[in-house]
Amino acid sequence: EKYVRTLGLNKQEWSTHSFRDNVMKDSAKQSPFVLKGSALTTPSVKSKSTKEVQRKQENMATLDEPKMSQKDKKTLKASKMSKKDNKRKFSTEDQKKDTVMRLQDSKRVKKKTLKTTNALEKINKMDTLAVTLQGYQPGTSRRLLYNWEVAGPWFEEVITRNAVSPKLPVSVLKHLQVKAEELLSREVSLYEKVRMNRNKSDAEWLKTVLSSGTLADKMAARALLIQESPVHNLATLNVLLNMATKKGKRESIQAVDTLKELWLTALLPPTRKLKEFNNRPFEELFSLSDAPLDKELMLWLFEDKLKKAYAQYVNTLQQLLQDPVATVRSKLVGNVFDLLLQRPEQEQLLLSLLVNKLGDPEAKVTSKATFFLLKLGQLREGSAGKRPKYRYLGHFYKLCLSIF
Repeated sequence: EKYVRTLGLNKQEWSTHSFRDNVMKDSAKQSPFVLKGSALTTPSVKSKSTKEVQRKQENMATLDEPKMSQKDKKTLKASKMSKKDNKRKFSTEDQKKDTVMRLQDSKRVKKKTLKTTNALEKINKMDTLAVTLQGYQPGTSRRLLYNWEVAGPWFEEVITRNAVSPKLPVSVLKHLQVKAEELLSREVSLYEKVRMNRNKSDAEWLKTVLSSGTLADKMAARALLIQESPVHNLATLNVLLNMATKKGKRESIQAVDTLKELWLTALLPPTRKLKEFNNRPFEELFSLSDAPLDKELMLWLFEDKLKKAYAQYVNTLQQLLQDPVATVRSKLVGNVFDLLLQRPEQEQLLLSLLVNKLGDPEAKVTSKATFFLLKLGQLREGSAGKRPKYRYLGHFYKLCLSIF
């Protein structure tokens, strides 16, 4: 209105005047009112900062919330502290688990390395042992390795008995067996020469008896030879075994009886079982000189052959126990009992043969078998306390339960 009065303009002229816009801008800066078109409006108030507004809202919210007691505050603090402690515990437990796993892994690695090193050492030892044994050659001395007149029983002359046997290659074992065969054959030939030179009359008499004597005389002569020196008379033992398998009952039963006496008196060791040639501790041969080494190798081969011969004898007993004649079966049951009682070799098979006779159709045979089995159950030690406590009672009861 001031500008209109000063300029002397009407309102209509003012609205169309070009100077109007500039005047309105200047007036808007000075006055609190702004003219938009023909209307006057108040300018917008400047908004306060957002942070101040948020603070006010938080203060209002805290005023509206109910106040917490000291107990509640303590419980909140305790819960927060327990959460922190649990986190710490979990972290320590995880660390412990990690350390335990690392220790276990390290132990496993150490065990594996030890196993590999031990295996390599064993392989190297076996290689050296195989090479040395492959080049073994027996001695060339013409003396007897086993002098039957001076030495004791053959099983007392064996030096190495309970050592662990290494697994050698088949070629090395065959080589050693061939050399042992050479030693044994040479030993037998030397024995015959020495025996002929010392007692010509006795040797000639035995030859005549074996060629033109009766059956009982032949059996007695062969038994004398085997008792004199079992190592040098394996051939005569094989002859008796062949006689035991013949069809003639009289000859076979006499051979079985003489063989039983020989097994108990001269052939089988009383406190241990026979061993095979392949299951021998060949490492111990290094500690022996030439002559004891040859003797040990020869005795190992003899024991292996003796084990096979005794297995053949037990098989013949098994066949003869099926004989249709009851007197033959009852006689052989007594032989089985004597062998089972006094020697540990083939004890399980002999015990099964004795138990099988409980089902024999003849009453005499069954009564004899039951008597022997009851006697075996009652006994705990052998004659003169030489044998240990009964080791096959468990097998005996198992077999009895399986039959009944």
